[in-house]
Amino acid sequence: MIFFQNETTLGLLLASLPAIASVYLFYKTPYRKEAFYLLLFSALLLRLLMAVIDPYLQNWDERFHALVAKSMMEDPFKPMLIKNPLFPYHYGDWWNCHIWVHKQPLFLWQMALSMKIFGVSTFAIRLPSVIMGTIAIWMIREIAQRWTKDEESSYLAALLVTTSWYGLEMTSGWMSLDHNDFTFYFYVTAAIWALTRYFESMKLWPWGIITGVFIGCAVLVKWLTAFLVFGGWGLYVLISSENRSSLKYYLHIFMAFLVSLLVFGPWQLYIMKAFPLESAAAYAYNKMHIVKDLGHEGPWYFHFKMLPWVYTWPLVVMLVIGLIALLLSKKTDQKYTVIFLAMIGVLFGFFSYVATKMPAFVFPVSGLILIMMAYGITTVTRKSEAMVTKNTNPSKWIPVVAIIAAFICLQPNEMIKHRDKTHEFRNLKLQHTKVYKELSDDIIKDYVIINCPPHENLELMFFRGGNAFLSFPEERVLDSLQQAGYRFAAFKNTPTHELLDYILEDPEVLLIEEELR
Repeated sequence: MIFFQNETTLGLLLASLPAIASVYLFYKTPYRKEAFYLLLFSALLLRLLMAVIDPYLQNWDERFHALVAKSMMEDPFKPMLIKNPLFPYHYGDWWNCHIWVHKQPLFLWQMALSMKIFGVSTFAIRLPSVIMGTIAIWMIREIAQRWTKDEESSYLAALLVTTSWYGLEMTSGWMSLDHNDFTFYFYVTAAIWALTRYFESMKLWPWGIITGVFIGCAVLVKWLTAFLVFGGWGLYVLISSENRSSLKYYLHIFMAFLVSLLVFGPWQLYIMKAFPLESAAAYAYNKMHIVKDLGHEGPWYFHFKMLPWVYTWPLVVMLVIGLIALLLSKKTDQKYTVIFLAMIGVLFGFFSYVATKMPAFVFPVSGLILIMMAYGITTVTRKSEAMVTKNTNPSKWIPVVAIIAAFICLQPNEMIKHRDKTHEFRNLKLQHTKVYKELSDDIIKDYVIINCPPHENLELMFFRGGNAFLSFPEERVLDSLQQAGYRFAAFKNTPTHELLDYILEDPEVLLIEEELR
């Protein structure tokens, strides 16, 4: 089944029904625990929908991640993009190399494990994001409860995370950098959640140690931005008059840091020894993001400018109101307000300075931002209702406002638009994927396939295996490989690369007639 406009609309509606029922249960009945479980069920359904909605690999960078994860099914400690490189390549070209250490491995291991269990498919590579996205909602609700001391705001925050379109599209792989950035968001959120548990007891075991584990996992996904959580931890100790003069609490942070080092450090030592050239190039490329835009330019205020696109203007207004309300509130935990605002400010500040600009760079604090939005919505609704109706009892407006806010956050029109039957890019992806999946087994097994569209050789190798390459080699390279016993098949009708005569006229080259539009 292919999801186009009607199917996507129906899928979003059906998956959202438990969330709508959950709102009624939460605000109108005493069954609040059951209401939250129903919300989690809706969150799971929405994410499962996104995992199957596009039956092809997205361009940036899902297809790269998927193929490397597939290689790690066989050897988790040898990440490979081009498994059998026949043509010259540079080890530093992450988009066309053999050993691939461009990204940290944890999210790839998760994808590989999923494929081990469920088989090689787009659904399997997206399933870890489905699971993490659902669990994160539970964590964010608990963070909100400890921060705001307001059950209704906490539930609303969970509802907004459930329907947040940007996170849903990351689950589908459509938003870059797909499962890499989404997994990073999950582990940073998990670290913040564990940290709030630690603050309840101020004891290293278990929650201080668990916080260190989650931070280490986050580093093992994306890199050192995860240390943001340590910064918030240290700030909490400094602003706590009862704790800041005690060496014990600083030692807790240091011990958690050592735990995180034990999680992410071994992989760094391993790749520096096993793949010295590739790892050096990867670390250098990471640093390059700071000083070069790498094709993703933008002004210093890029991430602030993107807020309305990621969250919509109405919710950005609620973010500002929520920020003010949290700062002025006497009921909320002001220490949390300080450290969470500091985390958000540092992350936005750092990536405003960094030359490379991509929206998902600040996504790790999305949960905190949505909590602030939820608090703003709750505050405005209660005060407006009190002014208009003089009602000081439990709000009658909030259930309706909650559903409207969730609908705005979902942005169904945006999601449906990308599944339109006339969407040219999507139709090309569907057609090309169909061609790759239906290629003869003999071609896959006996031939090296050349002249694939840019990077779609990765998609072909993910779905079918074999050995495939974008474009085609020079005549002398082709001749030498043929003499070595390799047989070649070339896509005859690739719109981006017109075959040259030395290939078209070579009787030993099998021409694949299937058209790639």
